[in-house]
Amino acid sequence: MPISLNKVNAEAYAKVAAALEQNGKAAVEHATGTGKSCIAWQLIADHPQASFIWLVYGAARLTLRREDVRRYNDGVLPENLIFCDCGVLAEASAEEWVRLASRKPDYLIFDCYHEVTAACWAKSAQRLLRLCPEAKLLGLTVPNSTDQKCQAAAELFEGTVVSRMTVGEGMALGTLPVPSNYAAMLWPQEGQMNLLRARIKNLHLPAQTNALSAQYDEINWSVRQAENPIALMPRVLTDTQGRYLAIFESEDYLDEVQEQLEEFLRTVDPNAHFYRAECDCLRDAEAVKQFCTSTETGPKVLFCVNSPGVQQPIEGLAGAILVRETGEAGRFRQMLCRALVACGRKPIPVFDLTARFDGLGNGRVLQKECTTAMLRAGSEHPGFQQQKPMRQSYHLYCRLKKELEARSIYIVPSPNAFSASLRAVTKQLSNSSSLCAVRIPFPPPPKAALMITGYPMRAASFFPSSRSKTAPFVPRITGIPAAIIVALASVLFPILPITLESGPIKVISHCSQSSANFAFSDKNPNPG
Repeated sequence: MPISLNKVNAEAYAKVAAALEQNGKAAVEHATGTGKSCIAWQLIADHPQASFIWLVYGAARLTLRREDVRRYNDGVLPENLIFCDCGVLAEASAEEWVRLASRKPDYLIFDCYHEVTAACWAKSAQRLLRLCPEAKLLGLTVPNSTDQKCQAAAELFEGTVVSRMTVGEGMALGTLPVPSNYAAMLWPQEGQMNLLRARIKNLHLPAQTNALSAQYDEINWSVRQAENPIALMPRVLTDTQGRYLAIFESEDYLDEVQEQLEEFLRTVDPNAHFYRAECDCLRDAEAVKQFCTSTETGPKVLFCVNSPGVQQPIEGLAGAILVRETGEAGRFRQMLCRALVACGRKPIPVFDLTARFDGLGNGRVLQKECTTAMLRAGSEHPGFQQQKPMRQSYHLYCRLKKELEARSIYIVPSPNAFSASLRAVTKQLSNSSSLCAVRIPFPPPPKAALMITGYPMRAASFFPSSRSKTAPFVPRITGIPAAIIVALASVLFPILPITLESGPIKVISHCSQSSANFAFSDKNPNPG
């Protein structure tokens, strides 16, 4: 089984082999599309007498690994290797577990373990680990993953990472191609603007709302003044007869905006033709075959969902369109890398349509990372060409976002709402139970609470001590000497002494009784 490793993966494999021999465990954190699975294939090729179990999560990734078999071993699965889908393994019978354990694997490969859910991990991976305690472990994942779903999986490989490579570093080292052109636009715009207006309105602070509304109006004006995407797209995706891959962040989002996107693309070019792939592997989809063989006039656009099955090269692609409903940086990088792999690992133009203002900054951050890595590698032309039609709108949004957060009453939809569509967001905004108010600060105590009343206290208690004596039940009070804070604690928190057995409403102090007994009165003018 001949495997060709590039320089980066060859160095990573050498570290993996040494770590497995010494510690029995190793992990590789390389960006999507950089060929980290080749490291596992090389390990299998170098140990033909050892037994391997390769765990994946989901049918799409399992299909991708079977495509690797076709590529690296002429479609013949090595006898010392079996693939297991964690989801299927979690539902396996006792007999199937016995047969699996009878293989006595020498190595367990956990492919993209950050994608596995906690419940699935407990029923599949952890059972396998208990059955095979002597097996050596190899983990494959991506750096800085925002999709980590199982803490136990992360803890298993904590401190065992022998090689890391980000997307920017992959581009700088030539493992990933650099986009020939990139542009990001807010689309559709109405949803994000409505959401911003609702957040400002929900503050219920008229004096502050007016100032924030003025900033909102400024953003709204800037968005309308930005370059029309109908004019920008032909400048980025220049081939009017080319074939383009449109990757949607989720299947639900594809179902929701497909008609709207087709209408938008037809305003750019009325002769556009559209195809939709419904298969886990693009090579096996009938729509892909029609897309690749079509001779119709005008641009051809293939719609597909972001999944491991996209990482199959398609001949003749002229560019890619990313259609995102969130602004998550990790998801953006994953979609971009998969688009670059699908286009044959060559520089292509990328047009990014994001439904979130935060998504407009993902390309900027990646460009800075790529530029830094390229300069470190000695490149004379660092970075990649990037159009910034909404730069001003993005900066204005960041300023407004900071203003909202500074007031500590920034109303944020629940985490599921961030990945929802416009319709789902509107529904959540109308449902008060789906909103969570974040950190409304307590008001300062009234001036009366800081006034000293009643009988004098010992003078010594008013002098600040040399060491801080902040009472454990007096939070977040600064600017007053510690001893005074302790002395006034009973005033600021009267419920504490009231509830005690020796509280002021239950016990009369001895000094007060004594002074009353010896005091002059009309009935006792000569006490004593």
